[in-house]
Amino acid sequence: WNFDRFQAAHEYAKSRGLVPPSANSPQFSLAVPDGEVWPSTYSISAPDNSAEIDWYQDRGVELLCWEVLAKGFMAKSDLWPEHEVDAATFDAPVERGSNEWRLQRMQKAYCHAENYRRRSLALELADSAGCNLAQIAMLYPLTRGQHISVIFGSSKPTHLEDMMVVQHLNIDEEAMMLLGGVEPKSKDTRKRRYPFIPKLVNKGAKALAAGRAFGASSKSPTPAFATKLSMQRDS
Repeated sequence: WNFDRFQAAHEYAKSRGLVPPSANSPQFSLAVPDGEVWPSTYSISAPDNSAEIDWYQDRGVELLCWEVLAKGFMAKSDLWPEHEVDAATFDAPVERGSNEWRLQRMQKAYCHAENYRRRSLALELADSAGCNLAQIAMLYPLTRGQHISVIFGSSKPTHLEDMMVVQHLNIDEEAMMLLGGVEPKSKDTRKRRYPFIPKLVNKGAKALAAGRAFGASSKSPTPAFATKLSMQRDS
């Protein structure tokens, strides 16, 4: 459901003493779609959706977010290179439901300048933190709030292991702002952290060891990803 419909249903239930809906499933990704990814779908990825995300959190509504990796755009750095994508084909007539139609929808939604900027920056953050692009992309929505869960698909067991490590990590506020296209107001910003508490804490030795390799530990699971990048930007 889009936000207006969900909000109306929630308020209707509350006003009549009924149990309100407790979950919604929007698209939420570091890659902001330009319009609907798929017909009748709803996204909260844009910066101006921030108030909606807070509204859900304030009312204890869980968000089960899909296409977190933007169909691979935020998992593979070489997928759909900017110089190879032709925007002139985005509205070409193709058969609805065909593979060509699906590719057209995905590229029209995700292949624009702002998302290429975000991907490039995420790659820098991943390199400085010892992570990979998919892990940074997965952390972006998870760091936004404790009421957010993510849905993703994987073709390799190693991808699942990468995602297990994510539960021990976090992104600091400066990095979140830079990724989202918002300049930090002051250098004190980097001292604060979004309140990310993993829902499933795997205390397995392998996962914890991998977490420590990225600069995390059971006592301090929030490495400052943005420090090196910030110094580069200031120079």
